[in-house]
Parts: sequence; C-alpha cells; structure tokens
Amino acid sequence: MICSPWYGYASCPPYLNPNRVIIINAGWPSYNWSGSNYRWDRPDYNDRWNQRNDVDFAIRDIQDAFETRNSGALDRLVPQSGNVHLYFDGNYGYSLDSRDFYDLYEDGIDNVKTVRYDIIDVQYNGRGARVTAKHDFVDSWGNRGVAYHSYFLVLEGRDWVIREFGTSNYRP
Repeated sequence: MICSPWYGYASCPPYLNPNRVIIINAGWPSYNWSGSNYRWDRPDYNDRWNQRNDVDFAIRDIQDAFETRNSGALDRLVPQSGNVHLYFDGNYGYSLDSRDFYDLYEDGIDNVKTVRYDIIDVQYNGRGARVTAKHDFVDSWGNRGVAYHSYFLVLEGRDWVIREFGTSNYRP
C-alpha cells in the first residue's frame, strides 16, 4: 500500500492502491523554479473586472474548495490531463494521473471538517505560483488538528492548475 497525503486525517483513507501511483525521477514543474514574494488578499469575485491577476482567483479557489466545498473551484484547479506530483514533508513521494488526483483531492475536501483554511505564503513569477496554506480542521473524534498544504500552480493556457501538491504536519 502507498501512503495517502491524507494519512494524518482520521476521516480519510490513509493508503492508496499502488496500481494508481506513478513514480517520476525527474522533470517536476517546480524544479529550478524561482519566484518573488506575492501579496495575496482574498479577492471578491466582483474584483475580476478590477485588474486582479487570475492567480488571485486560482488561490481563492484553493481556499473555497476547503472552506465551502465548492466543486466548481475543484473543477477549475485540477488539470484535465497529465500528472500531479505529490510531496510529503517537502519530499517527492509519487505522482497521480490528474483524474486520480481529482478524486483524492475531493476526498480530502469532502471528508474533513474544515474550521479555517488560510493562505500563509505565495511566491509568484508570472508563469508559476508556489502557495502554502494552513488547514485547521476537526477530526472524526472532535479533536482539532492542523496540517500544512503546499501547491505549485502552473499557468496552462488561460487556467492556473495544480501540478504539485504536498502535505506536512510542520510549517514549511
């Protein structure tokens, strides 16, 4: 069995079927990537007409997916094809086909009671964005927990999509 990124969440399956996992030895989208600090505030959807950057709305979709279980946000964030690379405590673990990642990510959204989902850091360079979030949640037994999520978003066509996702119990 392969460890799921939701391993630390009691309400989610801790393991994945190994037949769904892809191991890639090189070529991750964030390899040799650098960006600058980016000031992100949660935009109002009316801001779309006020010269907001589209990455602002993609980051808001990440937050909305967890806080409001917004399935439209999930549809916009997950790529239609290709792989999404998964990380554990900052280290590459494996990759999943985008359809399998969609299902896995949806499990984390639907099966965890989110208390708060804060975007705590954004690095940006125009073609990519590294996002770090803090997930405050309540587990199956009513205990509070915290996990940190990391994302690498890539601009593909007109859409910002998740190409890397990671979880950690420690703030990166």
